[in-house]
Amino acid sequence: MFAVVKKYLIGLKDRWSTVGPAVQLAITAFIILLTALISLWLVDKLLIYLLARSYVDDVAEVFDLNKHLAKAIALAVFVAAVYLIGKTFSRSPLNRRVGYLGIVGLLIGHSLFLWQGTKDQKFTRTGEAIKCYVITHEGEVRFGEHPGIDPATGRLCRPVTPELVYLLDAYQRGKRPQRITSDNPIFFDVRSGEPSIWYSKSKDGTIEIFDLMGFHPETGEELQPITRDIADLWKAQNERREAQPPQQVDPETFAFFDALTGKPRVWYWLGPNGEYEFYDHPGYHQRTGERLAIITPEIFKAWKDAIKQRQKEAAEFEAAQERARQAALEKQKRQEAEQAAKREREQKAALEQQQRKEAELAAKQEQERQASASCDQMAANPSDVRKPADVAGVPYDDLKANAKVAADACALAMRVNPGEIRYRYQYARALEIANPKSALKIHEQLIHDGYLASYDNAGSILIDTYKNIPKGIKYFKEGARSGDPDSMVSLASLIDKHYVFENNPVAARYALLSRAAKLGHLGAQRFLEQERIKFQQLEQQREFQQQQQQLMLQMFGTIMQGIAHH
Repeated sequence: MFAVVKKYLIGLKDRWSTVGPAVQLAITAFIILLTALISLWLVDKLLIYLLARSYVDDVAEVFDLNKHLAKAIALAVFVAAVYLIGKTFSRSPLNRRVGYLGIVGLLIGHSLFLWQGTKDQKFTRTGEAIKCYVITHEGEVRFGEHPGIDPATGRLCRPVTPELVYLLDAYQRGKRPQRITSDNPIFFDVRSGEPSIWYSKSKDGTIEIFDLMGFHPETGEELQPITRDIADLWKAQNERREAQPPQQVDPETFAFFDALTGKPRVWYWLGPNGEYEFYDHPGYHQRTGERLAIITPEIFKAWKDAIKQRQKEAAEFEAAQERARQAALEKQKRQEAEQAAKREREQKAALEQQQRKEAELAAKQEQERQASASCDQMAANPSDVRKPADVAGVPYDDLKANAKVAADACALAMRVNPGEIRYRYQYARALEIANPKSALKIHEQLIHDGYLASYDNAGSILIDTYKNIPKGIKYFKEGARSGDPDSMVSLASLIDKHYVFENNPVAARYALLSRAAKLGHLGAQRFLEQERIKFQQLEQQREFQQQQQQLMLQMFGTIMQGIAHH
């Protein structure tokens, strides 16, 4: 084989020597040019592949993709990039535009993918913090992207550390900072050296320490992470407090024992009459000079027993006092009974006169009651929350047949009860058939006075009589927001008639009718089942579309895996 190749090369050399110099120069230049073009093509494609690989490596790291899937995506991006770059050199303006837009789309998509993958992450894979946090007064933890001053709250946005993650989670679940009463707390995490205690410093320099981030329970100031300087100041503060004379404490509010260690935190003095005084430090009683003794569970129990004994003695004394009061009260009752008999004789004559006046007043009140009851029975709105509970109300179609009689009854009720605006509403409701203009004025005044049911009546008059649909819709919306079930049903009807535009009309109608039905509207309760069926059909249709989209994505993934294996 070697001999054949050698023979071929010798023959090629002989033929080359027979060719003229000009031809040799042309052939040499052609070979160099061809080699340069091939090398340039390979470098270009290698550069595109490296860029595509870098493009995919960022996405794969953020989304933690399998390396084989990452290779498949890299090849797909490489092919797409080669195709789009080729388009940019096309003679066709349309192809060049497609190439430019495709390259821009790949660049923008890369950034969007990275944003989607990192928006909820708090750390990089190397453990570096990429989020900071701010505690709000509403009990929330807000996470930001840039440490420093938060523009929304004006407070410092601090970097999130692995040690803080579970503490921030506890704060979001409702846990709040508690004062630390231990004399020897752990200020910093032994593994990371990060602060594990937060502090607050008052204007007089007093430092209080807490077990969690948040706000001071009394001042509302934000607690700060402990520093070594603050820890030293707190220790010095404790030492100074212990060097001061003992101060008397309130046993009802001061903790006698440490909640974590059970160590006593109180010293006591027992007086000659069995009275106890409690102090926050060891020392001597300022009046007697006796040495204070440290509290024990037995002394604590003895103090509690002494309190119970004093309470028992006080209760016995109070019982004796009560018996004396009862005896005095009985004597007073006898005297009052004698005086009452005398007053009864004097009042008997006045009582007969009073009864006559009450009879006249009762007759007048009966007349007023009948007028009010007639107005309620003939003109009350079934959905009006201000109608009497024992009145069912009259549907609008039934009211039309007795509108004049109802209006007269309500006019009388208005004169008898000028302070009850319900009769004004029912009068306007009965007046709508004969004089809608006057009824509309009354309803608008009632709306101004806060009468809920008038929203629907005013809106219906504007639409049915004056064809003022925008203003009528405005009243229906205001009534629905205020809680009027009639306005909700009317607004749902206008949505169905396409007078009111909603992105999801079926859901909007269902929501309005559901709320009106819960408020007791009979019409809404009748139509709600039909709307529920429509709403469920719409939701089923959306679920089907989502399933189709997921199926397409699965098919695309299967195709891409097949390309990678090939």
